[in-house]
Amino acid sequence: MRTPTGITGLDEALEGGIPQGAIVLVAGEAGSGKTIFGIQFILAGIAAGEPGVIGTFEDPGTLYELAASLGWDLRSAVNDGYAAVVQFDSSSVEFPSSDMDDSLQNMGDNSNLNAQKAIDSMMVAIEEIRAERITLDRMVSPLIDSDRARRFVGEVTLDVANRSYCSTLLTGFRQHDAVGYTMLGVEEQISDGIINLELGGLSGEGDRLLSVRKMHGTSLDLAEHPYVIEPGRGFVFY
Repeated sequence: MRTPTGITGLDEALEGGIPQGAIVLVAGEAGSGKTIFGIQFILAGIAAGEPGVIGTFEDPGTLYELAASLGWDLRSAVNDGYAAVVQFDSSSVEFPSSDMDDSLQNMGDNSNLNAQKAIDSMMVAIEEIRAERITLDRMVSPLIDSDRARRFVGEVTLDVANRSYCSTLLTGFRQHDAVGYTMLGVEEQISDGIINLELGGLSGEGDRLLSVRKMHGTSLDLAEHPYVIEPGRGFVFY
């Protein structure tokens, strides 16, 4: 079984999408479109009748604004109960107000990295909307100590994916021209697939290039392919 990403050209290359229930890393430097990829994955699921949850340390409003800049209404998807956003630094969950109970409203504002609290919040959100897809994007602040961040990302991703059986998209940041797929290094170790995003040229201003470096159970073309990000369509893979 496959979970389509909703990205034109990529799903065909992946024999229909990513393996159902897999953890797939989308790795790239700043500006490569990782967050857009993750939002598009969730919205494609909603269009196919598969609700989704986004976990991030970002304020949900930032995601809504980014989605709106591409012509997507993520905020309405949340309000209508087809999506949820979990903010990890306070482990708060955004649901439709009519469905939010007191236990969710009172989860607290502790900004410390607390993996179990994040896991519990994700599982509440997943169960509340019966999610089938997850995007985990910018899970920790860049100011957090690398060792603590690595443990948090690894523990939360594996626990939530294994308990929920959801198809999971995990984004990972790396610096320009750095060795390896991500700065933390843990994401590629726990993933069943790796989609790599590159910004061409020394300045990062050349072609955007996408390659699938690993995908369990899939015959791969390891070549780099250009992609663009267009309003209304998001990622388009050539």
